[in-house]
Order: sequence, then C-alpha cells, then structure tokens
Amino acid sequence: MVQYFLLLISIVIYVVSLFFPGLQGGGTSLYGSTLLLFGWAQTLNGECIAWLANPIFFAAITLFILSRFKMAAGLSFLACIVALDTFRATRFPPNEAYTVTIDEIGSAFYIWMASFIVLGLASFYFAWTHREVNQGA
Repeated sequence: MVQYFLLLISIVIYVVSLFFPGLQGGGTSLYGSTLLLFGWAQTLNGECIAWLANPIFFAAITLFILSRFKMAAGLSFLACIVALDTFRATRFPPNEAYTVTIDEIGSAFYIWMASFIVLGLASFYFAWTHREVNQGA
C-alpha cells in the first residue's frame, strides 16, 4: 500500500508541474503542459532531447507497478539525466512565426525533476527492501 502512495505522490508532482512555467524568455512563458504536448518537436531538430524524459518516466511507472523496482529506479534516474538537457536548450518557439531565446528555466522544470526523483528513490527503497526479504528466504 505504501508503494502505491509513493507512486501517487510522484504522479501528482508530475501533474502539478504542468501548471507552472517551464521556459521563460522574451516576456513570454511556456507552461509545462505546453512543453509536454509540443516539446517532442525539439527532439527532431536536436535542439534539446529533454522531452524524452517523459516516456522514460512513464516506462518507470509501469515497471514500478509491476514491482520491477531496480529497473524502475534505473529508468527514473535516467529520466533525470535526460531532463538535464533542458539546460542545453537556448531557444523555444512560442508559435510558428518566431523563436525566443530562453532567459530562465521555470519552476515547472524543478517540479518535473522532483517527480522523477521521488519515483527513483521510492523504487530504490523497495528494490533494497525486497532484496533483503528475498535473501532471507
């Protein structure tokens, strides 16, 4: 029961990140929800691959539900590493007409990362406790 509570906390943190500004520049902001829906486009041109942390995170959630905690922990921390590519991004397109130079990484990024870290730590904890149980048997 505790494992699903921690999973729920991670998912709630992820959802909360969608309502905060993720990238800011030129007097405009892109919110986490917009970045989730359209961020994949930046992976196509190589500008930033951070969006790929989302499917990695969803795979980690699936593995966590299946009690594959070691793999879930690994994917959660991989999602963190991939998400750090956000700092390499230098511009974003608020619409089709132009791009804006990124002045600041918004709070959504840090909240988004927190969701990965919570799932990773929970996965690591349950992998560790299940290891001890399995060794004692």
